[in-house]
Amino acid sequence: MPVKFFTNILQDTFQGKFLSLLVAILLYLGIIPVIDQFVRLRFALDIFFSLILLTAIYAVSNQKQHLFIALALGVPMFTFVWLNKFFPAGWLKIGANVLTALFFGYALLRLLTYIFTESRVTRNVIYAAIIVYLFMGLLWADIYQLLYYLQPGSFEIAGIQTNNPDRVLVYYSYVTLTTLGYGDISPLTDLAGSLAILEAIIGQLYLTVLVARLVALHIAHSGSGRPKDQR
Repeated sequence: MPVKFFTNILQDTFQGKFLSLLVAILLYLGIIPVIDQFVRLRFALDIFFSLILLTAIYAVSNQKQHLFIALALGVPMFTFVWLNKFFPAGWLKIGANVLTALFFGYALLRLLTYIFTESRVTRNVIYAAIIVYLFMGLLWADIYQLLYYLQPGSFEIAGIQTNNPDRVLVYYSYVTLTTLGYGDISPLTDLAGSLAILEAIIGQLYLTVLVARLVALHIAHSGSGRPKDQR
C-alpha cells in the first residue's frame, strides 16, 4: 500500500512537470515584474529565471542520457548566471548568455521531439507546445542580449525608460516573435536585423505546423474511436 501511494505521487508529479514549467515561465514574464515595481524584491527575476532552468531540466529529462546532457548544460549555466549577479564581469555575462542559449536550444529540441512523436493530443502535449513557443522568445532574447554586449549599438533602445537592457530585449524578442512590431526598439545592424527576421519567420512557421499537427492528431484519434459503420 505505501509503495502504491508513493508511486501515485511520482506519477502525478511527472504528469505535472510541463504545467509547472509553464507556470514558472508565465510568472517570470508577467507577474513578478509587476510585483517588483511595488515590493522591490531583490533578485526576484533572477530567482524565477533560475526556477525556469531547474524546472526545464526536470521536464526534458525523462531518460538518463537526457538528464546527463541537461545537467551538463544547466549546471555551468546556472553557475555563470549567479556568479555574474554577485561578481559582475563582461566575460561572465557573455558566458552565461552562451550557455543559456545552448540550454534553451537543447530544451526546445527535446520538447519538439516529444510533441511530434506523441500519437494523441493530451494536456501535456498542449502544455509542451505552449512552452516551446515561450522558449523561442527566451532563446532569441538571450541571443539578442549576447549581440547587445558583443556589438554595442546593434539595437536602438535609448527611448525605453529602463536601466535593465536584458529585460527590454526579452520584451523585444516577444514583440518580434508575435510579429506585433511596435517599432519602439529597432535593430541597427545587418546581423540584428537578420536575427529579427529569422525569429519572426520561425515563430509563424511553428504556429502553422503545430496547429496542423494537433488538428491532424485530434481528427485521427476521434476517427479511430468511432464504430466501423460510421466511418
